[in-house]
Parts: sequence; C-alpha cells; structure tokens
Amino acid sequence: QGGGLVGMGELARQPYPCHPSPKRPYLYNLCVAPSHRGKGVGSLLMWRCEEQTRQWGYSELFLHVEHQDTQQLYAGKGFHVSYSEPTFFQLQLQGRAVVPSGEGRRGGWM
Repeated sequence: QGGGLVGMGELARQPYPCHPSPKRPYLYNLCVAPSHRGKGVGSLLMWRCEEQTRQWGYSELFLHVEHQDTQQLYAGKGFHVSYSEPTFFQLQLQGRAVVPSGEGRRGGWM
C-alpha cells in the first residue's frame, strides 16, 4: 500500500560449496518484512526464484540455512539437506589494525 519493500531474495549462479564446478542456481537472503509474514509474500518470492531457475535451464535450486526453524520452513517447500557445511566463526577485532591498509607483507603468513 505505501510502496515500501515487503520482501526480497537474491538468486545467482555460483559454485556450490562441495562441488566448485559448474555454477548452480543459489538462493540466499530471502526475507519478508515482519508486517507481511504469513501473507504469501515468501511463497511468491520462492515461486519466482524457482521459475527463474527453470528459465535458466536448471532442475535444482540450492540454498544455505542454519536456523532450525528456517530449515523446517524450506523442508515444507520440498527442499532437503544435500550437504552439511561446518559452522564458520568470525572474530571482530577491536581497535586499530596492526598493519595499516595497503602496507606490509602480502600473500603469506607473517
């Protein structure tokens, strides 16, 4: 009604983690605004991504999901687990970088 964004998803052809070649259709960052959940917006976005995948000539669509409730949501749409990745960790470093950007040794371990 107000013309704002209510949902989105990104669909790209890229390597699948356990099979780097060839590129495959990969869906990520599918989300729906809380005010529009349960109204079919997510299903419509999924359907459109499936249609685009078919138009590209593929018969499979891949995605990455970590949260259990979201896994169940996709399972209800017909997705199944094809590969389990390890969990990746990230450390956000506080303060200044030890080597300022663009300086220092490149391409190897200290």
